[in-house]
Amino acid sequence: MNIRGLFPAGLITLQTLALVWSFSRHGVHAHFNSQDGVESVVASVNGEPISRSEVDLQVSLLRSRVFRYFRQKHGDGITNDKGFWTTSHDGEIPAEVAQAWALENLKRIKLEQTLARERGIVSDIRYRAIQENRIQENKRREEVLRSGGVIYGPERFNEQAWFDYCHSHMVEALKKALARDELRVSEDELKKHYLDIRERHFKRTDSVKAIVVRIPYDPGGRSDRGDALASIKAAQEWLRNGEAVRNASLRVKGTVAEKVFGEATERKDAMEEPDLIEAARALKPGSISDIHDDGRSFFIIKCQERKDQGYRPYPEVSSIVREKLVDMLYDNYIDSLARECKMLRVNGHRL
Repeated sequence: MNIRGLFPAGLITLQTLALVWSFSRHGVHAHFNSQDGVESVVASVNGEPISRSEVDLQVSLLRSRVFRYFRQKHGDGITNDKGFWTTSHDGEIPAEVAQAWALENLKRIKLEQTLARERGIVSDIRYRAIQENRIQENKRREEVLRSGGVIYGPERFNEQAWFDYCHSHMVEALKKALARDELRVSEDELKKHYLDIRERHFKRTDSVKAIVVRIPYDPGGRSDRGDALASIKAAQEWLRNGEAVRNASLRVKGTVAEKVFGEATERKDAMEEPDLIEAARALKPGSISDIHDDGRSFFIIKCQERKDQGYRPYPEVSSIVREKLVDMLYDNYIDSLARECKMLRVNGHRL
């Protein structure tokens, strides 16, 4: 992996000492207006301006998170009323916290946008230009629908959805570009990463051989359900006491069947009997499950045998390993660039 020099240490400079936020009971309102002559710039990252509309959008996305933060920190007495956002809580004002978090998000976003522009992935990273493209795209979609054509996705993009759509596509293209250069990885690095993550991502499902005892009942029959419950409890005791499965099957007013759960039947089992497969996976050899009720029958499971099936081999998952490694390296890379940026007020004091 060859990571070239990081961005020169940059400055994030606030152009105003006070930002006016339009918090309301229903949310933070963004201020993008296609008729405005000039964007209202409130900050910059390495010389790239951040508009007030961008900050307002991020604040609106952070609103519920900020409220949860204060609720968890100060208790249920915190209510999301009009005065909440401008009231100090042990020295912290929610509106200012939201503003600070929004600027942290935008630090990363602007670094990503700058990298993408340098590589020719995007040409204009101004928020105004991005949203003007949204207006044009919405007009195009409207015309297609009016003429009886087919469009993919929403009929119209709102401000947030369009920004998310554009940014996610840009980031994917940026990752691919960096993977050919700064974040290029060798085959040895990929194989090492495979070993690091295979337990979490590529472990094959254990094969479980089990006895399933099931006693059906009529969901509308109260006494029928009670009889079925009594029967399944008796069957559970028989199995716990070591009674042979064949003998138990003769005494059960239901079914006793041997079943193998494994990778080959995993999808089918998950669709048809999710509760059954979940219970089977939790058992160790010789153990018996609790009584389960699926709304139509009671069932218990006794695990007879459990076999480790190993891992999906590297050649089979190499493309997934590459994607996961590049994602990790990309996040670390952008985090490193973000740490190089200093957030300063115009009077030189750090926020």
